[in-house]
Amino acid sequence: MELPVLIYKLLTDWSFAVIRMIAIILPLCAIMLSACNTEDNGSAQSHNPSVVAEKNTAETPKSNYRKPGAAIDFEHTYDGTSAVGETENVQLIFTEQYNNGQMRVMLNADQELNIKPAKQDFLFSMDSQQPHQIEISVEPQTEGKYYLNIFTSALTDEMQQPKTRVFAIAFYVGDQGQKKTTDEKSSPENVIVLPSQETVTE
Repeated sequence: MELPVLIYKLLTDWSFAVIRMIAIILPLCAIMLSACNTEDNGSAQSHNPSVVAEKNTAETPKSNYRKPGAAIDFEHTYDGTSAVGETENVQLIFTEQYNNGQMRVMLNADQELNIKPAKQDFLFSMDSQQPHQIEISVEPQTEGKYYLNIFTSALTDEMQQPKTRVFAIAFYVGDQGQKKTTDEKSSPENVIVLPSQETVTE
């Protein structure tokens, strides 16, 4: 084989080898550069509080918590002291957060408390936002601390069953009732009993 032809063949084979190497190396370089860019972006986001905050906000589900029981608030005009045989007029005031339906109020007092009127089951429409009021008179029969329990429930067009909330008023009658209250407040082991208590049920 003549020398020029041999040189030409060698150069041609070497050129194809170089081209093949370049074809293999270029995709590898592109992959490595892409990986570096991704890592840099992730590092920048991890050091950027706003980016982290946005991510956490997007991943955090919205809270669906609602306070249990009926959305009914209660106030009363009892002053906290009573005397045996003395009739005291008390106003019970209920405020609800509904646009329709009915609210029911049932009263249940300890037997030492004489409650009037005799009717102790009341029904109110919740179509308006006005407070609902009940006027009662309370006459204690003996000294001590006694309770008027107030059971409320609300049922709207959207509810399948009523939601309830229970309140209680503690009546302190005479010296015995006041002494017991003072002892409870002065003892660190006892919980202070306020004139009005609330219990939530569903």
